[in-house]
Amino acid sequence: MKKILLLGCLLLRSLAVADPAPGADAAWARINEAGLVQYQAPANAGTLSAQERSTAVERHALALREQGLAFYEAYPADPRRWIIVWQMLIMPPRFVRSYGPNFEKDRHDLVVDAAAAAEWKQRRAALDAELGAAKDVPVEIREAWDARAVGQALRVVEQAKVGSDPADWQPLLAKIATFAEKYPESTKAIGMMQRWMDHYDASHSLAESAATWEPFSAGPNRALAAEAKERRRFLALAARPLELRFTAADGRDVDLAKLRGQVVLIDFWATWCGPCIAELPNVKRAYAAYRERGFTVVGVALENARLVAGDTPEQQEAKLAAAKQVLAAFTGKEQMPWPQYFDGKFWKNEISTRYAIHSIPAMFLLDQDGKIVSTNARGPKLEAEIRRLLKIP
Repeated sequence: MKKILLLGCLLLRSLAVADPAPGADAAWARINEAGLVQYQAPANAGTLSAQERSTAVERHALALREQGLAFYEAYPADPRRWIIVWQMLIMPPRFVRSYGPNFEKDRHDLVVDAAAAAEWKQRRAALDAELGAAKDVPVEIREAWDARAVGQALRVVEQAKVGSDPADWQPLLAKIATFAEKYPESTKAIGMMQRWMDHYDASHSLAESAATWEPFSAGPNRALAAEAKERRRFLALAARPLELRFTAADGRDVDLAKLRGQVVLIDFWATWCGPCIAELPNVKRAYAAYRERGFTVVGVALENARLVAGDTPEQQEAKLAAAKQVLAAFTGKEQMPWPQYFDGKFWKNEISTRYAIHSIPAMFLLDQDGKIVSTNARGPKLEAEIRRLLKIP
């Protein structure tokens, strides 16, 4: 859905077509009036069933296919045709014939017109190839098309076994660099690098990660250059014992300097974060198994108190108290005895911002000297690293 809304923004920046073919402007106006370039969910979407929402999306996709193809074929020299083609590529109809009784719980419980779907898939592939070869594609669409190609290459890495070291690391990095250079004003390259580094970091040292970020800090893409500088600053901090001191949500004093000699997991998480909750049993098992042997956990909770600039001091205090209570109730119910940092600032959390955390869960594992040995200590890797650092066979 985020991609669909993005295309609405692209439309606002679409080309002013010089000397359009007769009827092209009127046809484009009809496409806009029908809302086909930017899908808008029904105003009452929150009250609709899954089947009703699916039906609305399907109706839109079918209309988009019909009118989009008509515009594309009627005006073969109009660059706006690529805006509608791109939308057809990212929002295909499913050709639903009927919904099954369990569709509310299982989105695959439906019957589709397989022949129609296969035919449209083939047509979309042809349109995709034509867009890729065209010379008059609006820059926003070309950027989105190129970004998708990099994303497809990234998915190969994401589907690889965690901790593996694919032979195509450098070619993939080169694709990201080429994209960043071609689109210096794009912010998409940041997400590409973050995704790539998530996998690279799992099997490489912090020094290697810093060296990988370094060329981008002086690159032409301004957003990526700023991100690279921030990441390198963090990695420089990670090269020496981490210094962190705060008063936890329950009043306990936390000072990493006093935890030297122990293996420490700093868990950046939040009660609203599904993947964080999914990882929690693993953290709890490790804590229970190794806390008497020199392992401990410190939480940094990115709770959202929904603070806004116009809040009065009283409103801010009430919001923070409510958010802190949500955190306390959750940690109590889940039996999480370790201390939690809380400031209610969501993604502007003081500690997560300091260490350039852009996604959670993020898990920093510190050795007995207080140095970060892993920024991705999740799943089986957490226990394996704890045992290695505690010298447990």
